Amino acid sequence: MAKSKKEADRDAAVRRIANELSTIGYALPGTLTVRAYACGKANCRCKSDPAARHGPYAYWTRKVGSTTKTRVLTQAQLEDYRQWLDNARRLKELVAELYELSVSVVDEDPRGLRADRKRAATAASAPRPPARKATR
Repeated sequence: MAKSKKEADRDAAVRRIANELSTIGYALPGTLTVRAYACGKANCRCKSDPAARHGPYAYWTRKVGSTTKTRVLTQAQLEDYRQWLDNARRLKELVAELYELSVSVVDEDPRGLRADRKRAATAASAPRPPARKATR
């Protein structure tokens, strides 16, 4: 049976996603923040001159379980890990796209619609057990 244009387009999209996934490499979850700070010392030059702030400092923040972990990165680490953070972002985008494609296939599958209707009709006509009284 020949595939429709829509099915062929979806299959091509899945192949494109798989090809791109195979090239991603390392992927770091979390966020990268680079900031310069003014300290709390009254006589420090950073108080009067915003261009003289301390830094910039790079921070990598991520969630581990329910805990937020933050690590200060060196300049060399920042250069190496920035690509890995970008890779993680792209990985999430590709997975979301793959999920959307998969859901669209299921939503358009006529077999699922018939089964859902049949299941709903069977459940509606089935006798229900009598309610149980709560005892203490």
